[in-house]
Amino acid sequence: MLRCARSFEILSALAADGSVEITLWGAPALDQIPDFHARIAAAPHMHFRGAYKAADLPRIYAEAHFVWAVDYFEQGGNSDWLLPNRLYEGLYHGAVPIAAAGVETARWLDAHKVGVVLAEPLAETLPAFLAQEAGARYAALREAAAALDPKLLAFSREDCRAFLAAL
Repeated sequence: MLRCARSFEILSALAADGSVEITLWGAPALDQIPDFHARIAAAPHMHFRGAYKAADLPRIYAEAHFVWAVDYFEQGGNSDWLLPNRLYEGLYHGAVPIAAAGVETARWLDAHKVGVVLAEPLAETLPAFLAQEAGARYAALREAAAALDPKLLAFSREDCRAFLAAL
């Protein structure tokens, strides 16, 4: 669900000059971003791909350099302590997550020595990171993501069977 208007604003501004391409997947929450489709249509460097299936995840994340693991939708509440699915999905498929400092997602990334944690305001620190550091650090960031123990990211069939047996 693409429901975070603030994230949409940050990413739209980032893509405006064409220095990056932003690809969005999922279902837009039009009650939160009512002009979503019109803004995507008017933004040549933002691409909306729509709904996806689990089988699409390897291809989706293989095409992504970074995964936006930021959520301001319920800032000060759920958004501060959630660990979004795209964090696990992205890392499982080797993509590098970006998180805002001070939230649980950032703490998780720091604890596992993966991803990128940026200070607020992201509207300033994200472009600076991409312009100056991302290229030099990208290979190491991708290697760290690929080296992460998959057991931290997904349950195996055996894990699921054990969980069901315990229930």
